[in-house]
Amino acid sequence: MKTWDDLVLDECMADNGKYRFRRFGTFNFQPLTGELEYQPNTSYFQSKDYNLMNGGIERVFAPLHPHTINNIFFKELILFNFKQFFIKEEFIGLLWKVGIHQLRIIAEPGIVGLPTPEGIHQDGEMLTSQHLIQRENISGGTFLMYDDRKQLLHQWTQLTHFDSIYFEEPRTMHAVTPIESEDNCHQGKRDVLLIGYDPILLD
Repeated sequence: MKTWDDLVLDECMADNGKYRFRRFGTFNFQPLTGELEYQPNTSYFQSKDYNLMNGGIERVFAPLHPHTINNIFFKELILFNFKQFFIKEEFIGLLWKVGIHQLRIIAEPGIVGLPTPEGIHQDGEMLTSQHLIQRENISGGTFLMYDDRKQLLHQWTQLTHFDSIYFEEPRTMHAVTPIESEDNCHQGKRDVLLIGYDPILLD
C-alpha cells in the first residue's frame, strides 16, 4: 500500500478537481503463455462516448513504480483476475492490453471527493477487476452496478482490504457514490486498484 502514498495529482480533470491522485501503466498479455510485457511511455485515451467529461484527449499520467511493475504478487494478480472471467474461445489466442490504474480519491472536511465524476458510465474495456486497497475516515464510496440500460442491478460498499468486483462490458455500466470526510475534521481517502483487460483486435 506504500505506493498509494506516492500517487500524483491527476491534472487531466475537466472539472479542475484536486481530489484524484493516480499512477497508470499498461502491459501486453498473451493468455496462452501467461507472458506479460510492460509497455513504457503509454497514454490513456477514452472517447467521449465512454467519458463525456474527460474523454476525447490523450491523457498522460504518472507511470507505475518499477517495483510495482516487477512485483511478483502483482503479476500473479493480473493472471488470477483474468482467469475469473469467461473468455470466448476466439479471444484466447489474441494479444491483450492490460491497463493498470492506481487511484486515490480524497475528501477534505466539507469537500466531497468524486470517484466517478462522469456519473454512470463504461470504461471502454471488455473486462475489469477492481480491488479496494483501503478506505480511511470516509462515508460513501458505494459501488453501483447497472445493466446497459442504466437499471440498477447491485450496490456494495467495499469496506475490507481487497474487497473485489469483476465486471464485463458492454453488458454493464457502473458508478461510485461520492465520499465525505467521516469526522469532518480530517482528510478521508479511498484507494483502489483497477485492472482492465481488452483484446487487441487485428484488422
